[in-house]
Amino acid sequence: MIKANKIIGIVLLSLFLLGCGSGGGTKQIDYNFKQGTSGLQVSFMDNAPPKKIYENSNFNVILKMENKAAYDLVNGQITLSGINPQYFVFEKKTETFSILEGRNLYLPDGGVSYIEFPAKSEKLFLNAESYQGKYFLNIDFDSTMEFVDTICINPNLYSVYDAGCQIEDRKSYSGQGAPLAVVEVEEIIHPETVGGQVEFRFLLRNRGQGEVEYIELTKAMLGSSEFDECKFKEGYFDSKKVLLTKQNQEALLVCKTHLKEQGSYTTTVLLDFNYHYEMQEVHNLMLYE
Repeated sequence: MIKANKIIGIVLLSLFLLGCGSGGGTKQIDYNFKQGTSGLQVSFMDNAPPKKIYENSNFNVILKMENKAAYDLVNGQITLSGINPQYFVFEKKTETFSILEGRNLYLPDGGVSYIEFPAKSEKLFLNAESYQGKYFLNIDFDSTMEFVDTICINPNLYSVYDAGCQIEDRKSYSGQGAPLAVVEVEEIIHPETVGGQVEFRFLLRNRGQGEVEYIELTKAMLGSSEFDECKFKEGYFDSKKVLLTKQNQEALLVCKTHLKEQGSYTTTVLLDFNYHYEMQEVHNLMLYE
């Protein structure tokens, strides 16, 4: 009897532990990393560079790079510029990285990389006690962004017999897990065209601390079909790619397609983008005798 009770106890304990494990896994799987506008976070390691650098000494500038976006960063380049070589001599001023993983189920905090720039200080001039040297930290990389949402299509806007889904003329969004974000979508139905036509206007905006150089549309789907037409306002080449300026970090993408169904229904909109991102920070190196 005691042996039977032990067996039952072991079985119950196993089921309990299995249930706990499954519950935790479900929470991870359900988490949506593709939200918000987080991107690359850059910080300096302690004492690298030192707050005080003395004459004729070796030191390091070590960057900690954390990818808080939900997408990989690729083709990255880090450059130190504006350094006065009379006071600071660096072994190298440019470093690259091929990929820095984004946040995902297996890497919930995102990828981390450390970049090191060894350097040596020189002597001060004319009996100076100190020197403050300003320099620029420049970082650029390529990345992607995906927009997905469920929308309502209703060619019969004024039909009293269609009690299906209701169109939202304009929707706002807080981000898709990258500094580049679709922030607003406007849906316009043109019932006067043969079979009806739907038009979507997607407003993209840079919500990060850096600058977007260009945006390229690589995929545009309505349900299981591609849009008939998609183009950026003020785009170039085939209108699937647009250059942004420092003064205007927004872009408007217009997509249209003819409708095959006459009744209302819900479906998904999916867009994929490539973009190039640039960041610049100003820092100082302090040299003492």
